[in-house]
Amino acid sequence: MGSLTLQTSGLSRQIVNLKRKCRAFEHVLLIKRAKYQLPRLQNNNWQKHRLRDARFKLISKISQQEQKIIFLQRQCQKLRISKNQTATEIDDTKEAIEQLEIKISSLKSELENENIELRSSVTYLQTLLSDQNTVQTMDENNVFTTSVQIFIINLLTEEVGVHHINTVIKEVARLCGKSIDKLSSVSTIYRIGDQRASVSQMHVAEELQSCETTLMSDETIKHGDSYEVFALRDTSYKNWVTGLRNMHCKSTDTCLETLKKIISDINDVS
Repeated sequence: MGSLTLQTSGLSRQIVNLKRKCRAFEHVLLIKRAKYQLPRLQNNNWQKHRLRDARFKLISKISQQEQKIIFLQRQCQKLRISKNQTATEIDDTKEAIEQLEIKISSLKSELENENIELRSSVTYLQTLLSDQNTVQTMDENNVFTTSVQIFIINLLTEEVGVHHINTVIKEVARLCGKSIDKLSSVSTIYRIGDQRASVSQMHVAEELQSCETTLMSDETIKHGDSYEVFALRDTSYKNWVTGLRNMHCKSTDTCLETLKKIISDINDVS
């Protein structure tokens, strides 16, 4: 019994020692496992930090993209509005172009009609010019036309002699390849020349109608006859001869009556 007890106690001690060794071995294994897993855990923490940073960056990029999307949506809205406005303007422009085309077509037809009429008129005038080589100097009332009278007055103004007027007219007509149907007589030329005084008086009346003037007179004797000339001077010191009359004497009453006659003649003409 004693030996069994000793053996039993020895076994118990061995068991206790084995348990201690197992515990120590477990501690060693735990320490080794911890040492082995520590880098992995540290690596996991680093990856977590990287993931966190990547997450923040991704969130920031998403926010930026959302802002860009909002901006692009606004731009699209503006483009839609601009597109609608442009479409409206295009429609208005098309309507205006159509109206202008209608007006152009109408004007074109009118111009074509006018062109046809003008061509007909030109053809008619060319026919008249080719058929009529004689210059008509008399009108329906058998009176010299106004253009002929003005032409004679201009020749007299240029100091062409009365007896040379018809020669000048014939030479001018011959230069133009025309002939004169009837020339004026010398007495008619004198009568037309007298009309220049009336024309000059009308010119004086028109020029002096709206300006201040000063009346002047001067008397002279030619071949024993007394003549009185009356003139007006305007504000620019320009003299206008109003009339020249023969007087039998130089009295004040005679000068006044002569002036009244000149004024009466001017009034009759104007």
